[in-house]
Amino acid sequence: MSLAGKLSALADLDSDGAGIGKPSSVKTASTSSISESVVVALTGLGWNERSASDAVRSVLARDSGASAATVLREALLSLGSAPSGKVSREQ
Repeated sequence: MSLAGKLSALADLDSDGAGIGKPSSVKTASTSSISESVVVALTGLGWNERSASDAVRSVLARDSGASAATVLREALLSLGSAPSGKVSREQ
């Protein structure tokens, strides 16, 4: 699956500008803004909005204080492999 051009939205997920993979020093983003950002990122990667929302809600139900990066990582793990209908033709 090619992710070219789809990952740029992920760089802005943390409210303090730390980006993905860098720890946030202060959690200032609200749960709803984190939820919205992660759902947008997941739909940008090809998952449908309902699946993305369900995965994000599940993660936040377990850890309501999770950072956007953590929510994204856990949601991706729960969603599994490539979104339905998105099959990589690159081998």
